[in-house]
Amino acid sequence: MSNIVLFMTFGVRVPLILSRQAPDIQTKNREEIDAKAAAYLSEGMYKIPMPSLIVSGQKPHG
Repeated sequence: MSNIVLFMTFGVRVPLILSRQAPDIQTKNREEIDAKAAAYLSEGMYKIPMPSLIVSGQKPHG
């Protein structure tokens, strides 16, 4: 099992969806994910850009 596919087992939804697919489709999906993720492999780690928003707030006084 590749590192990127192992990472995908840490959640709940993705493993549930993948487990419902036919074995040949699961294999095809894993191969494609590995191929696409390979572009982000650097120094033995996957560095996949993921957008995020960081916000802060404060309750108004008064």
